[in-house]
Amino acid sequence: MPLKILAAADLHLGRRPSRLPSELTDRIAARELGPAGAWERLVDLAVDEKVDALLLAGDVVEAEDDFFEAYAELHRGVTRLAEAGVRVFAVAGNHDTRVLPYLSDEVEAFELLGRGGEWESVHLEANGEKATLWGWSFPQASVREDPVSGLSFSRGPGPNLGLLHCDRDQVGSSYAPVSSRSLEAAGLDAWLLGHIHAPDGLSLSRPTGYLGSLTGLDPGEPGPRGAWLLTIDQGTLTEFRRVALAPLRWVRLEVSLDGLDEPEEARRRALDSYMRTFPPGQAQLVREPGGGPASGSAGGSYFGPGGRSPPTLSGPADSELPLHFSPGRGPPGRPGGRHRRSGSRLRAPPCPSAGHRGTRVSPSRSRWLRG
Repeated sequence: MPLKILAAADLHLGRRPSRLPSELTDRIAARELGPAGAWERLVDLAVDEKVDALLLAGDVVEAEDDFFEAYAELHRGVTRLAEAGVRVFAVAGNHDTRVLPYLSDEVEAFELLGRGGEWESVHLEANGEKATLWGWSFPQASVREDPVSGLSFSRGPGPNLGLLHCDRDQVGSSYAPVSSRSLEAAGLDAWLLGHIHAPDGLSLSRPTGYLGSLTGLDPGEPGPRGAWLLTIDQGTLTEFRRVALAPLRWVRLEVSLDGLDEPEEARRRALDSYMRTFPPGQAQLVREPGGGPASGSAGGSYFGPGGRSPPTLSGPADSELPLHFSPGRGPPGRPGGRHRRSGSRLRAPPCPSAGHRGTRVSPSRSRWLRG
């Protein structure tokens, strides 16, 4: 049997997702949609997949003030993992450089690597397979030196994996700036990095890069988020696969409103964009009445159930389509363009989905596009 490892980064326990509408948070507890809910799903996945180790690449906790909330969540999850035979390893990042060592001392079976900015290695072994894990933790919130530069690691048994929170190829950064050249020269088989929330396209052929945040925390963190499953068989890394499990997923929808004369056309284009993102069989759409003529363009961010559960919209026949728009083609937070105003606005409350989770397209800013 192989050795199985699950890796994740940037949980930020204690933080809440921002810019969520009250219609959604009134129905679903903020804990379920945020890092705590994502951590619970991560623990579930580790147990279901029968992994041998869970690796956390820094910023497990948002800030020192979140000690007690993080303690409760980590203690509950790590206890369950320990009972399932899963070892838990972490390194401290710039957010939790002080609080994570305290938590490691208090939560049994939670192992912090590289305490005080000193490289540390541990050997993993299961089912006759072996691996060596190297880790380094932030000694303080600001680190301006490359913690990898000039190092030559004494390889241990099996594939050698590096666990590090850092700012890659950012000269002068205060967050442990490392160069790609340093990582390549270190002689390890893979680097599992934290700090940048956008995940890299990791694979067996590209085993070094950012794991990405466990869940999107605001509209500026779109796309699927989750953890990475690594499998070691016959002394070789044979699987490097992302598992989307975030309870919240942001997706930007682009809807062109150029040349519109009738509100029905605006709704049709909105539905087309929605259906391209969520094809038939994944979503059951509802109707949105009213509206008015508009011009320009619009974009929005979808949020709803992430992970393995596809969104399903439901509601009475007269329900409105759960789409909110802001003007402009730019990225979230930077709407642009002009729009004419007359008639009613294209707006609706979120509908329940996947049994209990809300789904809606939120505005890039607080302005609404009116027809």
